[in-house]
Amino acid sequence: MIVERIRAYERAGIGFLMFHLHPMMEWLERLAEQVMPLLSSKAMPLEEHIGL
Repeated sequence: MIVERIRAYERAGIGFLMFHLHPMMEWLERLAEQVMPLLSSKAMPLEEHIGL
């Protein structure tokens, strides 16, 4: 579910998200292991994020 929400923000033109994670280390590990691999395969190139 979180991956779909992040992609929706990206489609809307939002290229930077801030997360409030608690407990922080547990959620950072989950984000790195479970979410980022799903997003990185379809990540928008940096140049598109910054308008180059």
